[in-house]
Amino acid sequence: MRNLKATPFVLALVFLFTLIMTACSGNSNNNSSPSASSNTQEPAPSTAAVETPKDPVTLKYVTYFVGQYQAEYDLFHKKYPWITIEPIVTDDVLGTVVSMVAAGDSPDLAIVDNMTTFVQQDLLEELTPYMEGSEILKTAKIRNEISSIYKLGDKNYAMPISDVPLWMVVNKDLLEKHGLEMPSNDWTYDDFLEIAKQATDLKAGEYGVAYDTTFNSWFTEIYAMANGAIPNFGYMNEDLTQTVFNTPEVAASLQWVSDLTYKWHVRPTTQEAESYGWDSGNNFLAGKSLFGIGADWYVPGFNDNAKFEWDVLPFPVGKKMQATMHLNAPFGIMKTSKNKEAAFLWLTFQYELEAQKWMIENSGTAFVDYPELGAYYAAVDVWKGKNVAAIERTGEICCYTKSPAILDVDWINANMLANLNQYFYAKADLTPFFAAADQYNSQIVVAARKALGLE
Repeated sequence: MRNLKATPFVLALVFLFTLIMTACSGNSNNNSSPSASSNTQEPAPSTAAVETPKDPVTLKYVTYFVGQYQAEYDLFHKKYPWITIEPIVTDDVLGTVVSMVAAGDSPDLAIVDNMTTFVQQDLLEELTPYMEGSEILKTAKIRNEISSIYKLGDKNYAMPISDVPLWMVVNKDLLEKHGLEMPSNDWTYDDFLEIAKQATDLKAGEYGVAYDTTFNSWFTEIYAMANGAIPNFGYMNEDLTQTVFNTPEVAASLQWVSDLTYKWHVRPTTQEAESYGWDSGNNFLAGKSLFGIGADWYVPGFNDNAKFEWDVLPFPVGKKMQATMHLNAPFGIMKTSKNKEAAFLWLTFQYELEAQKWMIENSGTAFVDYPELGAYYAAVDVWKGKNVAAIERTGEICCYTKSPAILDVDWINANMLANLNQYFYAKADLTPFFAAADQYNSQIVVAARKALGLE
């Protein structure tokens, strides 16, 4: 694999595992996939009855970041005391995996950011037999089948260990200053635009919408999803076999978000942002924007560093639905692992009550419906005084990212999605993006399918 690239999915993973530290420091500034060729797999042992083996097991775990997740490793060890997680932190996951396997020191688990490449190199254990034999997965009321979203054909090669739905963050001081009420949780994009207009005061350097790049990427895709322009994130079709980036519906979505800056002027131009000393990272804490985008890793920074009162809202309701983007971190078990049963226990632990509570306690969102979690959001300190119903609703609404399952996702990111900032910040011509979409559909995806034996 290439070194880690600044693609949208990799950025999402880096946000999940690395930029949490940036947020804490308070920087102001539906679902089938292509079929894969069959691989012979060892039958998976049942996980119905777990007994402590005689010998301890250490799981070598290749990831981007540890941080507060060490506490979850410890929680897992408390429940399964014979198993210890040994994180191996790197910015080149696949390169690290390949090197360790070649040296005879195979890792057991790794984050999977490009399933095509991992499967082509025959690195991943197929998880379907394990999942079908898991009593934990059989009994858990898992939302929207999140455990099974990373498939090639009918084979599962990775499981998400987190669900991080995005939400909108609101500067309540600016609401009050402009005599505006907090929107309801079923507000619309028309409401969003009208409120943003009323909160924009150019003389005071105040805007309805933040300058952050997250509006170029995540907000634009969520807007397109909510309005029926895209069936899957990454601007992909229903079964992830073609990009729909080169459609009139997507072009209209891009134009609407661009108009926030150049037509309605509720979002600063590049020149204006630079004059205020804002970069394109998280500048919501500067206190000059009414609406920003938030996720669990931002909460500590908001709580510790915001000089104003803030709250949360779900993304608005579109013409088709109310949508958000559920970021997630898919992990796979290495085919060369000697501890596959223990590794699978770590994956399924994420769906147990203890782990789900830990996620909520750490400003995350549950993705399994346990009765005990009904009032848990309101009980934890991190959400005291906030719009808890918005967090709960955000966890329930559509839709999940599945970028690692997109064929040759690195190409589509590098040639299309990673360059979209040029359109929003510099009004770049979209013609090259549409040409790249045509090339992906007619050439790149065809070559990827042939490489996987699908043609």
